[in-house]
Amino acid sequence: MGTLLDAYDARVAHAPVRVESAKFKWEGESDEAGDFSAAVPAGSYRIYVNANGFRRFESAFLKVKANTSEMVNIHLEILTIVDTVTVKPKKKRP
Repeated sequence: MGTLLDAYDARVAHAPVRVESAKFKWEGESDEAGDFSAAVPAGSYRIYVNANGFRRFESAFLKVKANTSEMVNIHLEILTIVDTVTVKPKKKRP
C-alpha cells in the first residue's frame, strides 16, 4: 500500500502506521524496507504516521476502489526540536 521515506528518500522502518475511515481501522507498522500494506475495503481513508524523530503525518482522504491496489509514498518531515535556555545574571549580594 505504501512506503515511508524521509526528506532524503531513505526508507523509514518500524514506524507506526494507521489507516482509517469512518467504518474501518487498521494499525500496523512499516517493515525493514519502510513498506506497509493494509487490506481495506473500498472507501475513503486517511493515513496517519507517528514515527520517532519525525513530524506527525496525516494524509488527505484517499479513495480506494474495490479490487484495486493503491500505492502511496509518504515523505516524513524531520522533527526539529528547539530548546531555549535563558541565562540570568547572578544577583550581587549586599
